[in-house]
Amino acid sequence: MYAECLNETGKTAEAATYVNMVRERVGMPGVTATTKDEMFKAIKHEREVEMAAEGHSYMDYKRWGLLEELNGVAELNIVGGSLYKHATASRDYLFPIPNAEIDKNPALTQNPGW
Repeated sequence: MYAECLNETGKTAEAATYVNMVRERVGMPGVTATTKDEMFKAIKHEREVEMAAEGHSYMDYKRWGLLEELNGVAELNIVGGSLYKHATASRDYLFPIPNAEIDKNPALTQNPGW
């Protein structure tokens, strides 16, 4: 995640250093990404393989603004059986504001889609 922060702030070369630290510990060759987009793809791939089956991917995709890519994709169990299919919408980026809070403060407006 530190590499992701560095990349998002324009420090792509420094981000590569941290991604490569993770790869070196298992004897993998380093990434050679030179642009922000290339480094993002490398970071995305690393998180997918490093955190496989740990339940982080949904929040990663949400943080990256890519939830729509998961729409209709089957989530599989460890032996390949389908658990469910993702159904995402643009409203899924924000939680609804509880009605009790809106009642307390009429200046609040509900988040889009809720």
